[in-house]
Amino acid sequence: MANRRMISAELMRSDEFLSLPNQSQLLYIHLLVEADDDGFLQGKKRIMAMLGMKPAVLHKLTEAGFLIEFPSGATVITHWKLFNQIKKDRYTPTKHRAEMAQLTFEPETGYALKAQPQRLPEAASSAAPETAPAAAAAAEPAQPETEAPQKAVSDAPRACPYAAPLPLADGSEYVALQREADEWRRLYPGVDLTQEMRNMRGWLLSHPEKRKTAESIGRFINTWLANAQKQGSASGRGEGCTPPSYDIDLAEHRINTVMPKLRKKQR
Repeated sequence: MANRRMISAELMRSDEFLSLPNQSQLLYIHLLVEADDDGFLQGKKRIMAMLGMKPAVLHKLTEAGFLIEFPSGATVITHWKLFNQIKKDRYTPTKHRAEMAQLTFEPETGYALKAQPQRLPEAASSAAPETAPAAAAAAEPAQPETEAPQKAVSDAPRACPYAAPLPLADGSEYVALQREADEWRRLYPGVDLTQEMRNMRGWLLSHPEKRKTAESIGRFINTWLANAQKQGSASGRGEGCTPPSYDIDLAEHRINTVMPKLRKKQR
């Protein structure tokens, strides 16, 4: 394992990092030093005990997107590969191979969890053992053939009706599920989710070269909504208030009138 680690000045000067509590910022630097060559943390409990920090300090980094935690207890630094390149003769693969297989890497954003395939519940008839006695099968009342498909449809994940679909890099579209929209509303209560999803679609339609993959679209949505929430908090808006409108005509008017006056004063 390499003995030197790189720290990104751009990342640590970002608004997202500087808005973290001082303890979380300090912990992040110590975790960078102790991570393995793939960015997985080693001895995080020992480091937190040495610094006298509680688990909430670590969770702040996860909530802000600087760490990814797994149910197994493993944790990886999200932006690790963006500023740490280990030579092959010094590289030692992580021992967390199962967790590594669940990650994808984006050159602009770093690690992200792969999208998990959603499975529809199996029909009740498929769960019956093939070896059941013929007499028991005959005793059961016949079920209509349409019952199993109706149950599968009713249990299937529902698409959110008010979330605009987002175009992806492969030409398909991402449709948010209702449970995902409900979670975003809980995480970002000061955001008009319907309008922000429309804003995202408009931005992606006008920037086709920056469209995301199915694996990275979730991180894009959370980053967008977090920024919208932060802007709402800074302007004093509370829950239930609508975000500011994006008036292009007003912006162009200010550029054509206010900016020439400022340049004239500077001269």
